[in-house]
Amino acid sequence: MVLLLSLPRRSSESPLASPAKQIPFLLGVLLSSPEPADGKELTSEDWVKVRQIIERLFHAYMLLYMPSPDDLGSVAPEWQRVREVSMLAFLHYFNNGLMASVEQISERIRRYCAPFDAELSAALGVSGTRALLMAHRIAETLQTSLDALQASFGRIALFDRSAAEGWSEEELSAAASEPDYRAAAEELVTRLDGIGKISRKDLVAAFPESGETFWNLFSCERGAGPELRYPTEQSIVELKPIIRLSASEGICATPNGLFTALLLVCERTLGNSPVRPKFLRLRDTTLEEETVEKISQLLNPNATIYSEAYEQPDAQYEHDVIAVDDGLCLIIEAKASPPREPFRDPDKAFRRLRDAFKCAFRAMTDTIPD
Repeated sequence: MVLLLSLPRRSSESPLASPAKQIPFLLGVLLSSPEPADGKELTSEDWVKVRQIIERLFHAYMLLYMPSPDDLGSVAPEWQRVREVSMLAFLHYFNNGLMASVEQISERIRRYCAPFDAELSAALGVSGTRALLMAHRIAETLQTSLDALQASFGRIALFDRSAAEGWSEEELSAAASEPDYRAAAEELVTRLDGIGKISRKDLVAAFPESGETFWNLFSCERGAGPELRYPTEQSIVELKPIIRLSASEGICATPNGLFTALLLVCERTLGNSPVRPKFLRLRDTTLEEETVEKISQLLNPNATIYSEAYEQPDAQYEHDVIAVDDGLCLIIEAKASPPREPFRDPDKAFRRLRDAFKCAFRAMTDTIPD
């Protein structure tokens, strides 16, 4: 698994079309299958084949919307336009992960979920605040391992030195046989073996009251994952990003995935709990406050900003944020809820998108004087 994520890309290859979804999908397929009795290390050529397969899987959806290039000339322009819009909406919904940094995701957890720590503790066995502390500790441990690995690489850079100083083969061989170099090479191998790994014992020792709960919540072993039949299905890795290598050790493909999983689990738990209305109301209000905070940094100090403003005295045409700045009026709709899953049927998907844009445009223009 580490080889998959760190495998150098050949110069003739393009990057994955949707790594945020393709890598969890691939790992989800792996976790749904049992550990083979005669497992073997995959070669670089094997990984290239795997990459080609998942690329074909994710690109196949485009073929469901559009005919072959030879048939494009025989379809009506409106038919083609509908499918172009629907296809892009479909691909955007299913192929994009959460576009946020670890810091941004952490802030969402603190603002949206941590106020309901008591409810999360009752449902999950650990609060959002405590789980966030553990996620940060794991991320710091993984970063420390990467830094140590980088330092180990620097200590054995004999080929760079030999090229710069013009060593002969005999001089290079002699340098590689020195005890200091051999010790550095052994250290490098040890660092490579530990990259991305998480110790269950260390986690429980650092957080004795909830470390075990966190491990059980966010880790999964091979053979325990549900079967994945389509790339549009959610992978178990998106909710349990720590893959157990043994009872005492796991590996995490990306720290960002761990924070995203924590946010998803907290939001899903609160969304299905009795405090759902309070949670959604707090999330909406907090997002509006964040919007005001960010937009005010782009406007003049004397700009006027309204929150939860209405265009009519009878509370019609509500807007989350309205900003007026030197003749410029900004009407902002802050949407904390995720977008709706698009229809598979291209015509239905197009109509929903069209109607949503018409509704939003009408709400902003109905009361604007001619």
